[in-house]
Amino acid sequence: MHGPHLMLDCYECDETPLSSMDKVYEFLDKLPSEVGMHKLTRPYVFHYKDCEKIEQGITGFVIIAESHISIHTYPNKKYFTMDVYSCKAFDVDKVIEIARKAFGVGKLEKQFVERGMLFKQTYAREKPITIKTRRVAKMPKLSALEQTAVTTTFAPTTSPKQ
Repeated sequence: MHGPHLMLDCYECDETPLSSMDKVYEFLDKLPSEVGMHKLTRPYVFHYKDCEKIEQGITGFVIIAESHISIHTYPNKKYFTMDVYSCKAFDVDKVIEIARKAFGVGKLEKQFVERGMLFKQTYAREKPITIKTRRVAKMPKLSALEQTAVTTTFAPTTSPKQ
């Protein structure tokens, strides 16, 4: 893969949207179209809680034709991290503005990387074929079961004694 990869670490955020599966889902559902990307799947969001119930939050992602967008929230720490990875240019400042509004971001760290520079040389020769074959899937209607939120609890793993 190649292209721009935006990584955000956001601090001093509003705990309420960071704790809400609905708000994280809505953010992932709307962001692609607001920055000129195309969803291939609906967003998937999961509530995470460790066995000691010390850490918890929401993890979500959406697969886009251009690559993916992911987010991991830590409401107790008023913090989240997110990635926007794409094979085409996008408005980084607009992504940051949308994230700030959605989660009440106080401070943030931004990292931006252009990935796959050697791949781009090969891709440029294949571009006409790729553009003709790429299609965006139509999103099916959700069943009542699919609309139900998913909660996942992870048990600690132990390695066998040697």
